[in-house]
Amino acid sequence: MIVIKKDRNISLEKLNLLSELDLKQINHFLESIAKLEKSEQIKFLKKKRFILLEAIHEMQKNLDCVDYVIYLLKKDKCK
Repeated sequence: MIVIKKDRNISLEKLNLLSELDLKQINHFLESIAKLEKSEQIKFLKKKRFILLEAIHEMQKNLDCVDYVIYLLKKDKCK
């Protein structure tokens, strides 16, 4: 039996942000931050970038776990 440790879940906010980044949403997103000062725009975008990058890392961890289980199954080490 294989036990895969689950460190933490990707928050719903992060998944929603990822799903909203299509062309239509990007235009709305840019319009909404256009009212802010340049320094605030940069701060806001850096925060959003951090959230996206964190979500990518979480998804990579999940993918690595799946790949490991596939590896074990191919090697007949998982029953």
